[in-house]
Amino acid sequence: MVVPVTPSVPRVRTTLRRISPAVSVVVPVPVPLIVALLPAHNEAAGIAASIKALFGQTRVPDRIIVIADACTDDTAGIAAKCGAEVFTTKPHKALKAGALNQTMAWLLPELSDDDQVVVQDADTTLNPAFIASASAALKEHSVGGACARYNSPRGFGLLGLLQRNEFARCRRSISRKGSTFILVGMAAQFRVSTLREVLKLRADGKAPPSPGLYNESSITEDYELTICLRTLGYHLVAPPGCDPLTDVMTTVKDLWHQRIRWYRGSMDDLKRFGWTRTTTPYIGRISFWGLSSLSLIAYPVYMMYALAKYGHLTWSPLFVYMTCTFLSVMILDRCTGCRKQGPLSILFAALLFPELTYELFQSVVFWASLYKHLRKHKAEWISN
Repeated sequence: MVVPVTPSVPRVRTTLRRISPAVSVVVPVPVPLIVALLPAHNEAAGIAASIKALFGQTRVPDRIIVIADACTDDTAGIAAKCGAEVFTTKPHKALKAGALNQTMAWLLPELSDDDQVVVQDADTTLNPAFIASASAALKEHSVGGACARYNSPRGFGLLGLLQRNEFARCRRSISRKGSTFILVGMAAQFRVSTLREVLKLRADGKAPPSPGLYNESSITEDYELTICLRTLGYHLVAPPGCDPLTDVMTTVKDLWHQRIRWYRGSMDDLKRFGWTRTTTPYIGRISFWGLSSLSLIAYPVYMMYALAKYGHLTWSPLFVYMTCTFLSVMILDRCTGCRKQGPLSILFAALLFPELTYELFQSVVFWASLYKHLRKHKAEWISN
């Protein structure tokens, strides 16, 4: 069921165009329609804030559609009261990907190639400049998608601080490269023509089969869509101005499940695609990450081995100098990467040990994910 709402921005605008030094005329200029989709499963607590943020955009979307997916709360009712359309899904077992595929199958035939679609998590609050910033990036036809840069609210103790530092370094890396390796599912914007190309890619057998735009076999459907867009030759960006707030994981258990899903899902998606020119950098990245994670335990293991074998440790001046230099560079890089997060973030980066412990935890998650992938354990999307 769809509850319609009147578009908030006209489909066509006018502009004053000068045709001679003395004469100007008003001419119509087509404006791409922008549709915002919010897949929501029992999001009554936060859906109003997400919709309010969309109406507060500097470029307000023409349509805001909340996808009520197997909701047992009042998500649909609250969304309608807030001025959004409501699309209620038919029963399915494909979670977010299935909900989006049902909506896209209904929506895409109504849209033109130059229209744009924003897909965002229902618990994400977009910053006011998000849609305008993403639209500006999509004017470059080589760009296949523009997504959010991870940004989290203050609070949530040490675990929240460690995640914010991680996200801050990720934003710095994206700013330096001018592109993103993965279109994050928190919020992403696409041209309709690009989405139709992905559908054709699947129809031609050049991407894993799926009954719709998103792969319903994947637990990281956004990662899988990223590989599809890369296969099509598109450049992906997370532009400045796309900095919405999203929740951090507040417990170690929730963080464990989130990262297991990320790592395991990416491994499964790469296996589905196989070894191609597009997937080679992604496979290399995962392989390098796995090997580098071993370095966190290689040094202390070697020290314990040497102590057990020789009964003592010998510290040569050169070894001490090299170790101190390496640690100084590491600490400086970490502090620089999170300097905009405030004094407390810089302090924890300088202490080094808390962040190394956090990275050791992620290494354990990575190897647990690899084990599940290799053993072909059933992939599960565990809600936090």
